Amino acid sequence: MVETTEAKQVCRAVSTVVYPALDFGVKPCGTYTREDFEKVLSRIAFEQEFANTGGKTVQLDRSEPVDITSTARNPLAKSLLYHLRHLDADAIDAQFLIFGLWFDDVQVS
Repeated sequence: MVETTEAKQVCRAVSTVVYPALDFGVKPCGTYTREDFEKVLSRIAFEQEFANTGGKTVQLDRSEPVDITSTARNPLAKSLLYHLRHLDADAIDAQFLIFGLWFDDVQVS
């Protein structure tokens, strides 16, 4: 779990580098936007939550009606996982390699 302010700032900075490279393939008429997916990804990364819990939390934060007692998969989380399934793994690996080089450079400075 990301607990310190500095760690959260680093994670947010990294997300501005990593997320733009992720092409979720969201259609203009889609129910959820790229920004929705980014918020859920950040939430589950910071809090080490499952996608379902992160999706519900993001929707609750936006005051959207969510059945927290339901055992069914959250629609936002379901959509995110669907879109992640179709991403190119090599492109994601390359992006994290770039981040790793950047992070190593920052630690040396």
